[in-house]
Amino acid sequence: MRWDINMFLDFIGIFLTTLIVNPRYFLKVILVGFIANIIDILAAIVFDSQVTEVISGGIFSSVNYLGNNILVPYFCPLILISIGLGLKNGESIDFWRFINPLASYKRPWPIIFLKVGLARILVLYIFKMGK
Repeated sequence: MRWDINMFLDFIGIFLTTLIVNPRYFLKVILVGFIANIIDILAAIVFDSQVTEVISGGIFSSVNYLGNNILVPYFCPLILISIGLGLKNGESIDFWRFINPLASYKRPWPIIFLKVGLARILVLYIFKMGK
């Protein structure tokens, strides 16, 4: 296996991600985006796809790989949503506070995981429609 991976940072994508998810929790959103990139790379390895390029940009991140497995891009957002649902401990989430990017929470981690996962699925859907 050859490890020739190009890695890039998309600062505009990271900034837009924090504006979309929640600017109050800037560092937590960046950390969840980093975790999502690690999950993307691990998913590509598990599905036996060679990673060629990683662009880290929050919800706009992309991992280019050899192979045409359509499950790899959607695996990470589903894991993030599962983590968010597991962390919320059965608490209800008010819809209006969930979509409000400036809301504050007692426990922000479940909301951040859920928002990043849902936003990544939405971005994948919007940008893959043209292909």
